[in-house]
Amino acid sequence: MIFEDRFILDIINILLLFAMVFLTIILYARFNHIIDRKWKNNQRNLVQTLLAKYVNAPTASESEKIKKRLVKISKSKPQKQILLDEVANFYDNFSGKSSDMIKDLYDEMALYKISIKKLKNFRWHNKIEGIVELSTMNHKKAYDLIVPLLRHKNNDVRRTAKIAIVELKKANGLDDLAKLTTEMSDWTSLSIISILHRSPTKLTKAELARLRLSDSQSMRSLAAHLEKHSLTD
Repeated sequence: MIFEDRFILDIINILLLFAMVFLTIILYARFNHIIDRKWKNNQRNLVQTLLAKYVNAPTASESEKIKKRLVKISKSKPQKQILLDEVANFYDNFSGKSSDMIKDLYDEMALYKISIKKLKNFRWHNKIEGIVELSTMNHKKAYDLIVPLLRHKNNDVRRTAKIAIVELKKANGLDDLAKLTTEMSDWTSLSIISILHRSPTKLTKAELARLRLSDSQSMRSLAAHLEKHSLTD
């Protein structure tokens, strides 16, 4: 009887120990999450402030000083990603001289390399992030790296790539889409139409003819829409 009681107490003690270890791990992970989120918010706020100062600097020398500061605070991978996020957000929401300065900064700091690396990642969501970042920043040099993803096994990657190549090179993008035999979803078609409507680029009759000859019904429908709404020369 005494042996059985002691055995039960030992089991209870072991369970309590495991519970304490488990609780400690949870608290540690939670603490790290809070610290990490606070750091990211502080870093993001700092980058936003510096970018605003950069585009509004009164002199070229002042802009250069701020750029050097941005380089200095963006050494690690997380820091570079935050900088890329904020640069893309700035570029996507502003135009004119400010937008041009941000694009030059993006190119000079080679932030596109972060996104290109994501295209080669085996995780599909990383590929999508890379595609979106490159198309948002209008990095046309990445076009040939995105085209192969039109045939990726993941549907979301394919859809994002289709929209991106039209965003980057308009008529050339449509030419590559016309070579596909698969159909596009209504959402993808509407996204492409939206891009073409806000673009000053118009398709030539030859380009429109290639769309009409596509094996894809959705591309032939797109050609009919573009012709109907006078998006051709």
